[in-house]
Amino acid sequence: MQKKFIIIIIIMLIALFCQAQQYTLEQFITMALQNSYEGQSADNDLKDASGRLRSSFYDLLPSASINLYKSKDQDNEPQEWSNSAMITLEKSLYLNDPTFFSIITDNYDRQNAELALDHTVKSIAYTVFDLYLEVLQNQTVLDIQQQNLQLQQKIHQQTNILYENGKKSLLDLRQSEIYLIDYDIAVKDAEIALINSRNSLFNYLNIDDNGSGLAVPEFDTESSPGEFTQNLVIKQKNNSIKKIKASLIHQKISFLPDLSLSYTLYQNNANDYFATEDYYRTANTLSMTASWNIFSLLQKNEAHAITRRSLNLLQLDLDIYRRQMQNNLQVLNQELENLASTRDLYQQKLELAQQNLDMAQQQYQLGTIDLIDLDKNRLDLQNAQLSYNTRYYNLIRKQQEVNLLLSRQILGKW
Repeated sequence: MQKKFIIIIIIMLIALFCQAQQYTLEQFITMALQNSYEGQSADNDLKDASGRLRSSFYDLLPSASINLYKSKDQDNEPQEWSNSAMITLEKSLYLNDPTFFSIITDNYDRQNAELALDHTVKSIAYTVFDLYLEVLQNQTVLDIQQQNLQLQQKIHQQTNILYENGKKSLLDLRQSEIYLIDYDIAVKDAEIALINSRNSLFNYLNIDDNGSGLAVPEFDTESSPGEFTQNLVIKQKNNSIKKIKASLIHQKISFLPDLSLSYTLYQNNANDYFATEDYYRTANTLSMTASWNIFSLLQKNEAHAITRRSLNLLQLDLDIYRRQMQNNLQVLNQELENLASTRDLYQQKLELAQQNLDMAQQQYQLGTIDLIDLDKNRLDLQNAQLSYNTRYYNLIRKQQEVNLLLSRQILGKW
């Protein structure tokens, strides 16, 4: 009794250890987000865009300078050093000041960089999910095909015995051999597919595969068709249009005379530059200037026309992309509906196959059918399970594909 108890404990510990060594989908997605080149590049782009926006705001600050002087006149007596200091504060405002438009355009760039980072995160999460799901699906296919091969081997053995006893024809034996070859090929194909899918997953993650299994997460298969309004890419395209419209406004204002407002403050103390309380004001100037370069209007007009054509192309690109996304979503919703309905049909087929197997087992115990017929019912159940699993994984994959197109959260988190 004690020996059995120790064996049970050892088996439980081994099971817990194997479970602890399993990879998880969340672990892989987190790893990909931290280590992927695309994610780090998008994050750097956002930081750079934020830095450029801050620099544009810094351009609003006035020009301030402090100058210190120390000089000696070699031609006069006595030759003594003289000290002086000067503080200059200047700021000019223009009607067509590029600083303000730079702030506007840089802000749109920052928003687009933020949207691009969000889209990159969703794309990475979906890619890892898709590769992870492919491994799970191929692993399931391999398990079922291996079981099918074992069942077919038993059927072939029984068929060979019956053939030798004259109860099966040569045609039955040859047909059994063909089925055995088919299932052997199916196992080998499933093995290759599993190896390739694991290789694709770990290559994308840029880590070594230690051969541990992949934990099977619980997926919510309930979903409703999505309605397309916009996504992150459309938001980026809209911001690009707003940015070029701001450039058009800037160019239109440039057709007006250049008006500027300037203020200059100049202070100087020729005696002691450390005695700031004795500074006296020598310049405190506010000036306004108007100028108009007539011949530059030709160049400005050409630049405005180029920008206008670019705006038309961006708007056309947005319309085409929106229409394509609406059509793609319509197709995805139809595929999602078909997968859900066929999944339910395969579920019914799986339940019927299980019922047939239960009845076949009863008939086998009663002696009304032989082992071959019983194993054939087992094969039918396995194949029904294989078809159901294929629809199940495709349905889950299609749900997240819809979420990616609509820029909704992938798996409810990313």
